[in-house]
Amino acid sequence: MNSDRETLIELLLAGELSDAQRVQLSELAAADASVAEEILDQMWLEPLLRDSLSSDPDTFVRRVEATFECDDADTTQFTDQLLDAWSDRIAQRSRSRRLRTVSAIALAVLAFVAIVFLRKDSDQELLAATFRLQHSIGSVSIVSLDGSPREAEPGVNLKPGDTLITQGESSAVLTCSNGTVLTLVRDTSLRFPVRGDRRVTLNSGTAVVGEARSDKSNSPKTETVMLETQHGILDVADSQLVLATTERQTDLTVTHGHAVLKISGGKSITVSSGECAIAKTESLDLRRGSATPDEWSEDFEAGLPDGWTGHLIGKDLPAGSRGAVGTARSTNADGEDCHQIWSVSQWEHGLAVVHPDTHLNFAYRFKKADRVLVLALLRSPVPVSAAHDVQMLQPSEVPDSERWWEVPVGKWYVASIPLARLSNPVTREHPEASSIATAFNFRPQDDACGLIIDRMWLSRGGPGRITFQPLTPEADSSGPQ
Repeated sequence: MNSDRETLIELLLAGELSDAQRVQLSELAAADASVAEEILDQMWLEPLLRDSLSSDPDTFVRRVEATFECDDADTTQFTDQLLDAWSDRIAQRSRSRRLRTVSAIALAVLAFVAIVFLRKDSDQELLAATFRLQHSIGSVSIVSLDGSPREAEPGVNLKPGDTLITQGESSAVLTCSNGTVLTLVRDTSLRFPVRGDRRVTLNSGTAVVGEARSDKSNSPKTETVMLETQHGILDVADSQLVLATTERQTDLTVTHGHAVLKISGGKSITVSSGECAIAKTESLDLRRGSATPDEWSEDFEAGLPDGWTGHLIGKDLPAGSRGAVGTARSTNADGEDCHQIWSVSQWEHGLAVVHPDTHLNFAYRFKKADRVLVLALLRSPVPVSAAHDVQMLQPSEVPDSERWWEVPVGKWYVASIPLARLSNPVTREHPEASSIATAFNFRPQDDACGLIIDRMWLSRGGPGRITFQPLTPEADSSGPQ
């Protein structure tokens, strides 16, 4: 019997007591005053109960709630004060009276503590503490609600108001108590809700939401995860999706299941498998396929866009052009000096989806003809990590008839390169269909070649081989044939 009593009390303290076990413990406490007394002593609520429950129930409730919520130092101080107060009062009471009343008090505390713990568990379903950092790669940090940093160690629970940040080539995987898995990649900031709210805020970056596990038990279901960006609120339900947001827009692509996206003004849509939604401050667009377009272009007419490596060229341009980009001194991935042109690196939304017939087109000229390395950065449609696939077209791999850099100096030409011709320098694999192109790079071997690009664009369809020809209005608008 003693072993049963101890087991039940341990389960109570651990918050794992079932309804049947709770009834059993209540019966033990009613039959044996020592059981109730042990419960009260172990839960350090005995003085609180005896001093407050019978005389002032409201104060009792407030103090118990305060005790559960305060930190360890406050708890110790509060408990010591209560124990001191009880020591003064206990001398005035008889042992028999205390034992007669303890059973009734024990029954009350069992019921009340059950309510407190159940309510606390229910609140936790709505709090960031239900999310746990499963594992991380690279630079991952946690900032508390008060702005102080916390260790982003695997297994740590996210607290209310925490912000989880991944930077650069980093990723983090979070698991939720309802089975939802969140993967954050690259430069992403995710803020967890404060008490009483269940909306997790994606401040910026990319989050991949995994499908919640199938739970066939009779245990209560937790709330579904709500993701919020500055453009809308997303109820993920049982779905797999990619959510990417910047100041300009929020892109939602659902790969399995469905999700409901709402924006200000009450407008909402249901996004199902194979569909995407693009949300802006006052607009919401739904379409089939990826939120990333199939085509992309940049003509530098409004100047050099943010995020580009190169310098703006404003003279000796093709007719009607007001801007171009030229190579600029920079450093490559190994930290070595070089001249190159880098496009903006758009990880979240991507520049365009790569298809088997996708071509990279550009209008260009040289001050000095030189061989050029063409490089593309790609990511998978559902990015489970921050890694990207580097694809290259080495000059040595281009046959004589396709050497687009062997053109007259100072003359404008337009070239078209099938992305299928690029390959990973290690695996030698070519770009996979549905990959997302995030950036392009042109790196001449001679720093002084002066490569200038007047316009770049990605298009579908083309000859399937590398072509180049003098720039004409027709070629500039549709690419080489």
